[in-house]
Amino acid sequence: MIEVKIRAFGAVKNKINKKNIRKKENIFLLELESEAEIADVMEKLGISEKDLMHPMLNGKKANAQTKVKDDDVIYFLPPLTGG
Repeated sequence: MIEVKIRAFGAVKNKINKKNIRKKENIFLLELESEAEIADVMEKLGISEKDLMHPMLNGKKANAQTKVKDDDVIYFLPPLTGG
């Protein structure tokens, strides 16, 4: 098992299914199987790719198929809107 940290912002933060995760200050903590991808995190949190601009892993742009490791930090940012 591994544990990842999740930082979510805006509308994405409000959509997160908080039943399966712990929260420590402004960071969500989630336990996963060791061969997990960001898509697995999104599924457990109840968010989809349409809810996001794109995920980031440890401060770098990532995608749903990016593998995660113990202690990684995943950032979920909402899509930008405006005119």
